[in-house]
Amino acid sequence: AGIALDKLQNPASFPVLFDAPGCAHGRTVSVAFADGHVAQIIVPDYSEPSQVIGVLAKKFKYPPELLNNLLKAVSEAR
Repeated sequence: AGIALDKLQNPASFPVLFDAPGCAHGRTVSVAFADGHVAQIIVPDYSEPSQVIGVLAKKFKYPPELLNNLLKAVSEAR
């Protein structure tokens, strides 16, 4: 996403890796964050990586620029 991880203001809210659609555990998706912790979040009807970003954006109230960068990164990773 072109974001320097060492420059993040809140690495505990920045996802670096998460389960792909089809690899999740039911509605539960494991997410690894830039600070090293892993959390599980609920993503109903998970079929697109952008859904994970959407759930996290609501939880952490991402600023628009960060949200756009994350959405761009998941679309490019496909």
